[in-house]
Amino acid sequence: MKPFVFSFLISVFFIFDVYCQDTTSKIDEKKPIFGLGVHRGYFAVDGDIEGGGFGAGIRFQIPVNTIFSLRANTLVNTATGISYQPWHHSSVGNGGLIETVYEPYKNNQEGWFPSYNFLQVTIEMEGIFSIMKTITKVLDSKFDFFDLYILGSYGFSAKQTKVDLLDQNGLPYTNLITRSGFSLEKADTRSGRNEIKKNLMSIYDNDYETEIKYKGISTYSYGAGLLFNVHKRVALGLEQKIIVYPGVDYIDGIRFRTSFDQTLNSDKAIYTNLFIIVKI
Repeated sequence: MKPFVFSFLISVFFIFDVYCQDTTSKIDEKKPIFGLGVHRGYFAVDGDIEGGGFGAGIRFQIPVNTIFSLRANTLVNTATGISYQPWHHSSVGNGGLIETVYEPYKNNQEGWFPSYNFLQVTIEMEGIFSIMKTITKVLDSKFDFFDLYILGSYGFSAKQTKVDLLDQNGLPYTNLITRSGFSLEKADTRSGRNEIKKNLMSIYDNDYETEIKYKGISTYSYGAGLLFNVHKRVALGLEQKIIVYPGVDYIDGIRFRTSFDQTLNSDKAIYTNLFIIVKI
């Protein structure tokens, strides 16, 4: 999804906001209340090399009216990933490892299986539009046990990617294709891919010693959530959103498959979380 789509979503949110403010007498039967919450969930990297980990954070919800609200959110995510396929230096068959950091694998015929650790800290502002509350207002219903909503956000994040590029002696790994048991047949099956990864994890020292440098601090996201009001002051919920890193195709340490194909696609991540919010 391109950045203009995010701008479109935000525009839609504010159009609804203006509409709701113009019809306050009809809609705002209850006074909106603030909310303070915490969340924790599964964080998955969607890039050249898939990875998974966890995330957690704190949210403060600011009501505009009963249908639209703003939410300040802090988020800490971490993920690790390892490839079941080898990448080669550009000196070997036009491999995709063209950056200076990968010079240790120059002329290494068996290449390197990317293994990375990703960490990010994000501060963002989210716009939340309630679908269920809109429906209940239109139908003049008082049902408010649960709420379904959509969201869009924009924020800034500090990101760090480190890769396990060298062994405990500070040297590049060697003979990885042979030692991992890699084959195209194994790479075509789930059990085979898991076997390759398991073998690699026993070979690597799991010391992510090499940092990958890249620019880009902005993020935007879009998603949806389901909230259950279990008490007049407490709500529980499930939420999923897709996080996009505009212009960044490096959070997993890999940008190119080959030195000929240097197309950049923004990396993404998916954060699925459970949360609790206390209304204040």
